[in-house]
Amino acid sequence: MKSATRYYQVGAVALAIRCEVPAVLEDCDLLYGAFRSERSLPGAIQFHIQRSRTKPWKPVQYVLCYGDTVTVAGPEARAVIPELEAAINNQVLHTYTEYFQLHAGVMARDNRAVVFTGKSGTGKTTLTAGLLARDWKYVCDEFALIDPDSLLVYPFPKPLSIKQGGLELIRELGLPICDRDWVSPKVDRRFTFVVPAEARADCLAAPCAIDVILFATRREHMPPGLTRLSESEAAMTLYRLGLNTHDLKRAGFDAAVSLARRTRCFEVNLGSLEHDCDMIESLMSESPLAAQSVA
Repeated sequence: MKSATRYYQVGAVALAIRCEVPAVLEDCDLLYGAFRSERSLPGAIQFHIQRSRTKPWKPVQYVLCYGDTVTVAGPEARAVIPELEAAINNQVLHTYTEYFQLHAGVMARDNRAVVFTGKSGTGKTTLTAGLLARDWKYVCDEFALIDPDSLLVYPFPKPLSIKQGGLELIRELGLPICDRDWVSPKVDRRFTFVVPAEARADCLAAPCAIDVILFATRREHMPPGLTRLSESEAAMTLYRLGLNTHDLKRAGFDAAVSLARRTRCFEVNLGSLEHDCDMIESLMSESPLAAQSVA
């Protein structure tokens, strides 16, 4: 079967996905179709998905190739997308190294962004979904890609990956959920996605200034709340959490210090989704930048 290549300009990130399996290309268009380009994209991250046998006596597998990496997704087509999503995240980190990178969710309102970092399982995707349902604009739920000179955060509006346990909450928020699911044999989980571009026509953010940075935790034995960090505490935390500060060298250090000076940084212990969304909206309304955006 002849392979075809799909090009997608997903905010700041360009992707080229070559595949010979129509069902997999349909899945790619379902998730990234709003960003599809009919023209090739110079510098796009390249991915190749094919069916092959890793050994002559083994069954046919779906294989994903990117860079110098070859990974086996499994024998089912619906195992490809979770593997592709993980590969895209990996390659974004290694390709877009000009940005100061944080593992974070990012949402925006009035061209001002809130960045919330935290370990996996803290609830970044849930918080992103909650703000999206409140008509905030979507930047990303995986990375903050921050220009170290301008300190603008650039969008990478990838689909929100939703585990089966989070489906009920997403339905309660009224967000559109893909009508199919995908399975990852490696972690024995099923996934589906929310495609933010389908939530409403104007939900995608442009590059914008960062107003608030939240270092999120979820400590069940402590009440939800905020603690303001000093500039020095914030700078040290940002430098430590930066995914590529060592690669950026002095520029990474300078970016962490400048962000600490120009933004309001807090440690936050998360609570209920309604509480957390109310808290963030209150923070943004109190900002000096809010008055400037109204003016």
